[in-house]
Amino acid sequence: MNRRLVLALLACSLAACFGHRRAAECYSTDDCDSDEVCFLASCQRAGYAITTVYATLTPPNDSPYLPQPYPGAIDLSRGSQRLLLRAPVTMNGQVVRAGAGAISMTGLLRARGDGPLPGMEVTQQVSVDGAGFALPLVPGTPYRLTFTPDGVAGEPPIDFPPAAEPELVLGADTTQNLTYPVADTLVVVRGQVTSDEWTPVSGAQVSAIATTLDGATSMRALSTSTDVAGEYRLVFAPGAERFDITVGSGTNPLVPESTAVGLLGTPSGSGTDLTLPKITLGDITGVQALTEVRDASSLVAIANASVLFVGSVGLGRFVTTGTSLTTGAIESDSAQLPTGVLTVLPGSYTITVAPPKSQPYALTTLDAELPSADEPLVLSVRRKVRVSGRVLRHERTPLPQARITMTLRGSAVARSFATTSSEDGSYALDVDPGTTDTPASYEVVVEPDRASGQPRHRELLRVTDVGESHDIELFAPSFAYGRVVSAASQVVPGVIIAFYSEELGTPTEPLLVGLGETNELGEFAVPLPTPDGN
Repeated sequence: MNRRLVLALLACSLAACFGHRRAAECYSTDDCDSDEVCFLASCQRAGYAITTVYATLTPPNDSPYLPQPYPGAIDLSRGSQRLLLRAPVTMNGQVVRAGAGAISMTGLLRARGDGPLPGMEVTQQVSVDGAGFALPLVPGTPYRLTFTPDGVAGEPPIDFPPAAEPELVLGADTTQNLTYPVADTLVVVRGQVTSDEWTPVSGAQVSAIATTLDGATSMRALSTSTDVAGEYRLVFAPGAERFDITVGSGTNPLVPESTAVGLLGTPSGSGTDLTLPKITLGDITGVQALTEVRDASSLVAIANASVLFVGSVGLGRFVTTGTSLTTGAIESDSAQLPTGVLTVLPGSYTITVAPPKSQPYALTTLDAELPSADEPLVLSVRRKVRVSGRVLRHERTPLPQARITMTLRGSAVARSFATTSSEDGSYALDVDPGTTDTPASYEVVVEPDRASGQPRHRELLRVTDVGESHDIELFAPSFAYGRVVSAASQVVPGVIIAFYSEELGTPTEPLLVGLGETNELGEFAVPLPTPDGN
């Protein structure tokens, strides 16, 4: 994995962390029970401290090591830590078709390895050519492999080992061939997409997930498009019996999203060829919708705003996007539709207007029927409000050079705003507002300069339509420290170490609580936040 990408991912704002329970979310201690405090936006018992963490280790790009999760929990009460960076092992082999000899198929082989907690997976992928493959893996990590053949008649991805079997765990270099099913054992399904009983829909994208009848095993096919007769063909691994088919826009931008669940096929031709019931979408005749984006107070046209339309139409969900012109009029982003106009399916829409973040205008969401009886429909956009204050250390002294990122929560369009604190710790951000009755909810993440020795910080903030004056006070630092070494006890410099807490979040998504890098001696000292009184 690219080291810069890893740094960007680690630095991003993540909602919460792995955990057996979800602590109550809080904006302040007033949101918690009387015996709790608000710590990193979750209610924790008084006296709580981070004592156990999990880690990911990302070596330099030119290192012989792979990015990897540390295989178990790290007990911080033990003091100095010795984290082992495991050297990769290599799986060599070929992907051969059953009964077709030793000639390797070609395609892409992807390995997905589980970490000690959900959300700490590792992935590797290599191309497979006629000579086979050489796939580097982290030893001791349980993997599942997925081979996707080069595009031959839509042959499906196949998992190794099958879902019913234990995952693959390697402790040393090995040679092992993977066997792809014989072509006549693959399950081929055919179907048709129509707008009414007889009118075919061409250019629709069709994707699918299949299961066995008992639901114990699932498999997927490569997505495809309907032809001029509205027909499609999908190929699955052996055992596919029940099908969930999703239809959406492909080269035809007026196809609504629709899913048919639990379809059973009728045998046709060979025993593994099935015909599925017809999928009927309803009327998909597009209509022109005259819409404009304007400033709510001055009615000045706003250009270059991105506009998302999500509509409930007929039997499905229609999604399209557009961009406002200098006149404020919105034209479709689709290259398949006429320029200068917006074409939609009639229905009830939620419309989200996202002006460029460089403009003073705010994200705005409204509901409307399209096409509007009162055209043009004017989408009135409010202005941003300012959030300002200071970033302070635990002892309330100013903290300069801290990166502050505010991410809007619960929005259909991703919106975040970032700045760096000045020498006196002050910061100011113009952000999208809420209202007095329904404030906008923001996740605020502070990333101090590493040389400051201050810990990362996370909190939640409500923003109304009048802005906020808000000081951000960091928690006191404690330190996770030690060395990263190889199996030969050699120190490894330049390793990025990310620490996550199991107790502070959800079962599926990590909250980053500390980030550091080993020095030339392989040493690290990463500040972690500690609540008051600990």
